[in-house]
Order: sequence, then C-alpha cells, then structure tokens
Amino acid sequence: KAGTPYAKCWSYTSGYTHGFINVSEALEVSCNYFFYETAYRLGNSDEGTTEEGIAKLNEYMEAFGLNTVSGIELEESESNMASPEYKEETIKWQNPDATTSQTRWTDGDTIRAAIGQSVNNFTPAVMTKYIATLANGGTRYTMHMIDRVETADGIVTEQKTPTVENTIDIKEENLKAVYQGMLAVTSGSRGTL
Repeated sequence: KAGTPYAKCWSYTSGYTHGFINVSEALEVSCNYFFYETAYRLGNSDEGTTEEGIAKLNEYMEAFGLNTVSGIELEESESNMASPEYKEETIKWQNPDATTSQTRWTDGDTIRAAIGQSVNNFTPAVMTKYIATLANGGTRYTMHMIDRVETADGIVTEQKTPTVENTIDIKEENLKAVYQGMLAVTSGSRGTL
C-alpha cells in the first residue's frame, strides 16, 4: 500500500526480523518498519487520509523546530520538511514536465519521511537543536555559537542569554522510553553504532 520499493526493516534483507518490539527497542535496533508502521497509522490511502498523516507528522517536527533555521550567528540554509507541496516543488524543479502521478503524495512518502528520508532537508545545526530539545525534556532554546563578545581588554559588548522558543508537553514515561532507546543504541546488546 505504501508504494515501491517496498518498505522493510534493514534486518529483513539479512533474513531475520526484530520480532515484537516497543519504541525503546525500535530505537536501539533502528527498526525502520516500526517507524514506518507508526507513520502509516497517522493516515492512509484506504481511509483517504494520506495527507493527514504527513500533516500530523509535520506538527511534531514543527514542535521540535525542524521547520526553522537554528539561530546560530552564521548564515545557514533553511530546512525543508517533507510535504505534498515540497515534493511537487522539488520534482518539478528537477523535471518541469513531471506528471501528477509523479508529484502526488503517497503513503510511501509519509513513512519514508518518518525515518528522515523522502524530501526532508535538515542542516546539522537544526538536527542538533532537535536532539537538544528532546534531551531538555521538550524545551527548545534558540541556538547560539557564542555566549558573549568581548573587546581585547575584556569589556563585554554583546551577551547571549538562553531564550526559550517553545516548550513541548511530553509525558515523562514517553521521554524515558526514548532516552532508554537512545542510550541502548550505543550501549545495548543490539545497538546500532
């Protein structure tokens, strides 16, 4: 239902599956299929809600700041979250004669967007800010590369202070599950270094 190439977990090509897993274990083993299924359930073509799925996923990505620039004191490119509009724009930029069937949004686009593929485009600074927001329990700060500017004789001419951009209400049990999974990536018995 989600198009070709068929979505599957990387382990499937090696001849095994992860079996029944929870979100912590899915993070540890980097199970694409777990996250594909989660995204698919946000909306699907059988119910006529394909675009509702990516809209819901984008709500979450926006809350973590994946639709903004990081705020660092250097020029940076804007991020682009996967969406029906951005897919069409990208494909038509590459092929002005692209057909509607080539540019339309599908369930496959949504599930691939959920694992960071599809037409997502994020800078390393924005990804760092996203992870920092998660590590901060849902508090997103403006990112800075400096904390202050001083003259040669030590006079502070500019001071940066922590500025909260957004606070996401995340249940403690959900944060713990994600933290456990992220830690298990590097220290778990099935981690995916």
